[in-house]
Amino acid sequence: MLGDTVQVMALPLLLLDIYNSAKVMGFVVIFIVAFEISIRPFIGVIADRKNRKKLMIYSDFISGALCIDLTLLAYITTLNLAVILIYLVF
Repeated sequence: MLGDTVQVMALPLLLLDIYNSAKVMGFVVIFIVAFEISIRPFIGVIADRKNRKKLMIYSDFISGALCIDLTLLAYITTLNLAVILIYLVF
């Protein structure tokens, strides 16, 4: 949970550094908040009905794989706004 919070705080700052635009950073923050408000309650209901241990393991594995993918994309300089928004959704 701490890692997710750090990512949510760091990625808009990364976009501010890349694009030098507060508008882009604001758009990403609004996107994150809108997603959290609209989707998370439904995900919570689904999570309550599933095996929590398996769900945690799968979600950590997917999160780790996405972190590695984002790192590789940043390394080969194909990191753009669309990639970061897709990453923030998952």
